[in-house]
Amino acid sequence: MDYKQLLDASNALIVAVATSMLNMGLEIPLIWAQMSEAFGDEAKGMLDNLKLDVQGSDVKSVVESYASELKKLGACQITEVVSVTDSEIQINLGDCVFSSATAVLRAGDPELIPPCALTAILASIVKATTGKNSMIERCTWKPEVNTCSFTISLE
Repeated sequence: MDYKQLLDASNALIVAVATSMLNMGLEIPLIWAQMSEAFGDEAKGMLDNLKLDVQGSDVKSVVESYASELKKLGACQITEVVSVTDSEIQINLGDCVFSSATAVLRAGDPELIPPCALTAILASIVKATTGKNSMIERCTWKPEVNTCSFTISLE
């Protein structure tokens, strides 16, 4: 299987799983929170193979390091940390490896907050580093630049 086939299969899997969960009545914030937990537990070993070298001891340094690592990995072409406080993260992620899944999921509802694996991974790293739990508050889609602007609250 080449990279394009693997990417297409991964995106199809995301669409199928997310659609199934939504059809069962689960809300995206709950799906996202559970993804974040899984990335910190069951899926952690698989993530270690990505070699994300996220550094930092506070929310700001972790978020900035993660954004830089995503860019180096090639998972996102656009990684812009808009603002970070101890209670909120605002980050723009665009042209990510899961863009085609997001487009399919948003086709039925442009206001849908996608079950973004990349922000869920960030949330799991923030929790492991700082002990803070998180929740996606908003996600604004900017189709002209293929970017999602996420606002994530921390407590």
